[in-house]
Amino acid sequence: MKKLIRKAGDEVVRRRYADTDEMLRLLYGSLIRYLQDQGVIATANFDATPCPDVTLKDISQRKLRWFLEKAREERGYALSADTPRKKALAHLNLLAKSVPTKGAVLLFGNAPERHIHSAEVTCLHFHGTEIEKPIPSQQVYHGTLFELVDQAVDFVMARIARTVEPSSTSPESRIRYEVPYRVVREAIVNAVAHRNYASRSGVQVMVFANRIEVWNPGGLPEDLTVDLLRGPHPSVPRNRLLCEPLFLAHYIERAGTGTLDMIQLCTEAGLPEPEFLNEGEHFRLIIWRDWLTESVLSALGVSDITDIIWQLYKVVDEAIETKADHIAEPSIPYNISKIDFDRLRKEFERSPAKRSTVQNLKQAIENRLQRLLEQNPLRTDFQRHYEEIVAEYNREKDRVTIEKTFEALLKFVQELDEEDSRAVREGLDEESLAIFDLLKKPELNVADIKRIKKVAVDLLEILKAKKLKVDQWREKESTRDAVRVTIR
Repeated sequence: MKKLIRKAGDEVVRRRYADTDEMLRLLYGSLIRYLQDQGVIATANFDATPCPDVTLKDISQRKLRWFLEKAREERGYALSADTPRKKALAHLNLLAKSVPTKGAVLLFGNAPERHIHSAEVTCLHFHGTEIEKPIPSQQVYHGTLFELVDQAVDFVMARIARTVEPSSTSPESRIRYEVPYRVVREAIVNAVAHRNYASRSGVQVMVFANRIEVWNPGGLPEDLTVDLLRGPHPSVPRNRLLCEPLFLAHYIERAGTGTLDMIQLCTEAGLPEPEFLNEGEHFRLIIWRDWLTESVLSALGVSDITDIIWQLYKVVDEAIETKADHIAEPSIPYNISKIDFDRLRKEFERSPAKRSTVQNLKQAIENRLQRLLEQNPLRTDFQRHYEEIVAEYNREKDRVTIEKTFEALLKFVQELDEEDSRAVREGLDEESLAIFDLLKKPELNVADIKRIKKVAVDLLEILKAKKLKVDQWREKESTRDAVRVTIR
């Protein structure tokens, strides 16, 4: 056994993997290549495989003619519209020994679903944000790949918001959709072009109240990752013979720019970037709609954007009070986040002036607590907790109480450390964290929390765009004459 391990070790190529999914995907790809090399499985791609029991009569001359006209118009394709079926398919490498391939059937067949049962796109529309029955609208589309794309795109565009704007240069009005048409089309054509047609499942397109999801069987090729899709990357088509006619008809490009175009178009439309999810043998794309609508805000308990501002005003007014300015007594400056607590405990045990030590620690905590409240006025729980500690201390200042207060203050400082870094842990900044705290509710699942974080970030951008700052509570009549703000 040792000899075998040593022998294999000299021939093994070692490689690191980011996670288990990546390891399994690459291992699966390597296994397929090995079986192909050994002749165990066929080496021909799905779209290059002859379609059993299919003849040239099963290829639609009308659909082929439409394609040839389109390709000539869009890309200057060499063949004319009246080119015979056999010559046109041969020119596209869609014949295998004079038999139409599965790719030919998918692209130009009279009824592709008769020969390839998963050649369909299922479209569903839900009024809410979850998959729930009854389903208000559901369609299962059949036809060539071109027809599948067009029908699925039409389904989506008919179910999202749109505005009609008059044009200054044309008598025709311009229609503007909440999600750009090109984003929806790119998502669906990618699913149809790059799916795994050997799978029994088909493409699914789902329209929710806050997003559009496109699912297709077949994960990313081993040369691509989700992160690569967000930057310049090569085109790695799964079905090359399908992609060529789609390119010639101007349904796709061959430069790997589709995902980048989607990101840019969503950004220009003021929408969040699309999400790309590689989930084993399935790929899922999420396109976020303009989902800060009245119904979404109402579900979050917010009737209007300005309502958020007034709620913040109310919270701040309860958390602070104004006092006339006076000369502050000098205090010892502390960077409380860098305190060595173990050493501080030992020094406190030896200190003859324990009461002074507690007072100094209180002052440092108050300074930090004030900063945290200024960043996020919803942190009043920390203020109340601190007040309880101080109230207990003020009731009786014997040695036991002083030592108990010191330990309570040290524990409270650690809680402040946790809160001070919470924005980073939540993936937010201090401003959006304040909005998030206002919106969140108890017993939310992970998906709801993620959605509310997006709402918080988007609302903050809207507030900034309207020049409504959280700190505008200072302009209120009740506090505008204040000179100094102190924590109660």
